[in-house]
Parts: sequence; C-alpha cells; structure tokens
Amino acid sequence: MSAGPKIDEINAKILKALLKEPRTSFTEIAKECGLSNTSIKNRFDRMKKSGIINGAIMQINPRSFGYDCIAFANIEVDPREKVRVYEFLKKQQFAIYPAQLTGRNVILGFVVSKNTDDLSRIVKQIQSHPNIRSVSTAIWIDITNMDHPENLIVEATDTMPNPNMVQSKEKVSHAITPKQTDIDLEAKGKKINKARQLDKIDIALIKLLSKDARLSFRSIAKKLGISPNNVIKRYKELRKNVLPFSSITVNLQNLGYMGTGVMLINVSSKHSVDQTFDRLLRIPNVIVTIKLFDYYDILAIAPFRVLEDLHDLKEEISNISGVNEINLMVDKPYKKWPLNMISELIIKNL
Repeated sequence: MSAGPKIDEINAKILKALLKEPRTSFTEIAKECGLSNTSIKNRFDRMKKSGIINGAIMQINPRSFGYDCIAFANIEVDPREKVRVYEFLKKQQFAIYPAQLTGRNVILGFVVSKNTDDLSRIVKQIQSHPNIRSVSTAIWIDITNMDHPENLIVEATDTMPNPNMVQSKEKVSHAITPKQTDIDLEAKGKKINKARQLDKIDIALIKLLSKDARLSFRSIAKKLGISPNNVIKRYKELRKNVLPFSSITVNLQNLGYMGTGVMLINVSSKHSVDQTFDRLLRIPNVIVTIKLFDYYDILAIAPFRVLEDLHDLKEEISNISGVNEINLMVDKPYKKWPLNMISELIIKNL
C-alpha cells in the first residue's frame, strides 16, 4: 500500500459515506463519527493528497441523449501497431479502456451507439483499419447503474488480516436496492430521452457535475451565472433520470487491492439470469455487474487482495444455482473507480 494516512475505522466510515453519496456533508459524517467537522475534513484532505480518493463523478444515463445501445468491444490488433490503432479509435464513438487482461492481446473499450444499426456501422468503421485483426462485441442489456460501491470492502487496514470476501447473505443484504437493480430504467423497458428538454444551462451543469460531483451549488451558480436555488432545482430534476449515479472515485491499489477479477458468466437456460444476477449482488466486493446479450449472460468485476480471495470468489459464484460457466481473467487494480468513460465520451459530443 502506498504511503499516506492509514485506513482506520474513521477513514473507512468517511469512504463508505462518500462512495454512497459524494455530496454527503462533513457535518453529517462528523456527527456519525463523534468528531469535529475540521477533523473529518482534515482526514478527507489527507486521503486526497495520498491518492486514496482521486475524484468525484456523476455518470450520465446514455438514453437521456438518445444512446440506447452500449457494447463492450474486444479488438485484436497487431501489437506493433497499437499506437496507430489507438489514435484511430479516438476518432470513433469509442472509449478505450487500457486493461491488461491475462492471456489477452486486445484493446478493450466501449462502443456508444444510438441503436443496433448504428452499432453495426461503428464496428464496420473500426474493422476497416488495416492493423485491426478482428472485432467482437457484447451488447449491454442494462446501460445504467452497473457500479455497486456499497459492495466494496473498505475496512481498517490494521484490523483486517486478508478478509475472506465470501460472507453470509445476511451480512450484505443491503447490497440490493431498487436503484441498484435499475428497476425504473431497465426492467420495465422504459425509454427515457430527455435530450430535447435540456437547455444550455442543463448541459453546462451536467458537464461540471460529471467531472466533480462535490462541486458546491454556490460555485456552480457562479460559473453558470444563475442563482444557487436555480442550480439546486435543476440538479434535483437531473438526478431523476439524466444523472442516476454519483460517487467519489478511489484508487483500489491504495486501498490494498493487488488485482481485479473480471468474470464472464454463462447461465444455464433452465435458470433465470435475473435471479443469478441478484445473487451476485449479494457477494461482497462484486463492484460491477452488467447483463449482456451474448454467449455470456453477465459480466462481474471484483477486486482482490490476495489470490486466495479470488479463488474463493470464483468458487462462491460457481456454487450459485444456474451458473454454467465462468471465464475468469485478471486485470490490474483500478486506479480510479468507478469508471466514467462512457459519460466522458457522450460529453465530448454535446
């Protein structure tokens, strides 16, 4: 773990509160911890300085801007031409994720498109590059609320000797909420397209909050030349559908994690994908879950401290009724999670 303030019980409480809602006031956290506002702020500042906390983001609902089709893309390239391919991809409706998965020689990324026809067009453009050998995509069924910071294990480092990531269902029953299972936006198949109703001030507000979710309403009002009350009113409206998720971002390596397990999960045709998905959300440290329209039904991501934790996690998932196959890959620990690349890509085109 890098040099900086240790994660004691107080720091863990601060992190958990801000992962859940980055605008949580120091006053509220201080009251819960029995400390002064100044003490909480000083701890927060030290964690920022050490790189444990490295941002605060709000993720955009792609459907609010007419993007109904998001897909993972695995792009196999000539390893000698990666730089050229990167430059080419930056000009497409494509966000590059610099993963280094074990046993894989591909560029990973996200394609943001308006529909499947648009996706097909973008994939053909990508395939046209002479140094790209192949492109495979997996369409997301859910395109919002894939991150679950409430599942991240954040404990005092001096009292947590390599915790077993597999805990009882009762201990993590809080992990499933209507917001996290995305009932309003996805399960009902409800299409939300608010782009026509957003004005220039809304767009400017979205851009500011997507980069810094803790920016004060007073500061935003000054930047936009409107009243703080107007900012608050617009913010509340945007949170309903356009900005469904917010969190601080943390460096998982600085929290003691040595790697990230990336699991592609195939569910038996005799079992419900939804039920398997809900069971996954009950497992601590499963911090990203996405339903896919592909051979694999679910993508799940979990950080691990030691390889034994990763082994235990895979075994726990294998024991879930209906899990037919797990394709496990290992990546580096995320240095800035939750990710916000899709929002950044959409904002570039606003």
